[in-house]
Amino acid sequence: MASASSQHLAIYAIQCQAPLSGSYLPDLLVGCPRLLLSNAFKTIAATTLSADAGLTSTNLSLEHWGSLETARGRTPVKKLVSAAALSLIAGANFALADEQQGPSPEAQRLGYYIGTWEGHGESKGGPFGPPGALSSKFTCERFDGGFQVVCRGEEHGPTGSQKFLNIKSYDDTAKSYSEYSISSLGSSEYATGGSIVGNKLTYIREIGDAKEPVKIRYSEEYLSPMLLAYKAEASVKGGPWRLIAEGKIKKIK
Repeated sequence: MASASSQHLAIYAIQCQAPLSGSYLPDLLVGCPRLLLSNAFKTIAATTLSADAGLTSTNLSLEHWGSLETARGRTPVKKLVSAAALSLIAGANFALADEQQGPSPEAQRLGYYIGTWEGHGESKGGPFGPPGALSSKFTCERFDGGFQVVCRGEEHGPTGSQKFLNIKSYDDTAKSYSEYSISSLGSSEYATGGSIVGNKLTYIREIGDAKEPVKIRYSEEYLSPMLLAYKAEASVKGGPWRLIAEGKIKKIK
């Protein structure tokens, strides 16, 4: 079983994104020299060395590592990744994850969608498709970790039926919501830049080409914890927004 010191060194390697294939403690220091600033690391590393090495937590330096390697003929001081240490990687990742911040308040708002929903609406017809009734039914649940919500369901409209999978998430770096969707007909969509203002989530994306640019604005308004209204609009060549579809979706369980 690996010692507590080697376990800590494996965690340091992951924190520094140092190669886990290295066999020597000096390799870890070369890949992550800032560890020399950590008294905790010095203490842990020193305990992995034999007593006659002459190293302590106070004199640990790259020069000392070099002298030690020469004296030992480049014999591994401590295998950083051995059969035993490899078994620690998963545990080390969990230890680091415990220190990371959980889902942000924005990501937690996606919990609104958890449950089973049934929707009914209408396509207005035009250049984006024929008019007709729209219906859908889907179930959403939190993905492991709580950062995303995954929805699976099916929808029906004037052009036919399809099953779909939708992943809703919040990008803490971009400070916006995103959705990635795939369907049983082979199509996929990736919407980014979503924002929630008040009780309304809105996405705007561009399609078409430079000669005839088209913007699609899709919004969902949270009318209650059990009911939302959706609306899809289009603007061609910077023209006015035109309604192309709308409806309501009710939570049934």
